Amino acid sequence: FGILLILLSLAPGEHYLKIILEKELTHALHQKVTVARAKTDIFWKIRLRDVTISEDTLPNSKAILHIKSLDLDYRLWRLLFGEISIKAAKIDSAAIYLHRDIRGSYNLAIIDTLTMAPKTPIDTTKSHIRVILQSVTIDTLSALYVDDLNSVHGAIGGANVSIKGLKTPGSYSFD
Repeated sequence: FGILLILLSLAPGEHYLKIILEKELTHALHQKVTVARAKTDIFWKIRLRDVTISEDTLPNSKAILHIKSLDLDYRLWRLLFGEISIKAAKIDSAAIYLHRDIRGSYNLAIIDTLTMAPKTPIDTTKSHIRVILQSVTIDTLSALYVDDLNSVHGAIGGANVSIKGLKTPGSYSFD
């Protein structure tokens, strides 16, 4: 197990980690996720470069979210207590295009998933992991929101956002 952790922090392992992240995030979000580069020391930090979520899995599909750089400062050992503990998330240069069509569906599928009532009862036999996020900093956020259902459009350009003291309540199931 220790050798695996060391290998993941080396260049070939980081490439493999990038592939795993792309696959798992694409599966979880139901949209294509690409990561140009992933670098980690496994236990404390991960740095992702040029992260893109696209509208669909087709080549040349429109980007919904692009992040130039994402640094996560986390505590892996907290998994022993059933927690994902992220001390800080720092995002450098993020651009998001969020669109809600006339039917009320968003171009970012996870929003529809989170706002819908579950079709089946929640399985309480699965293990649950509590997510703790202490702070988020976004340097240079650009956002465009188009809501065709309510005829609302909005834009933000070059904003800096800092949120501290976050604790995300609740439990989340991971298959």
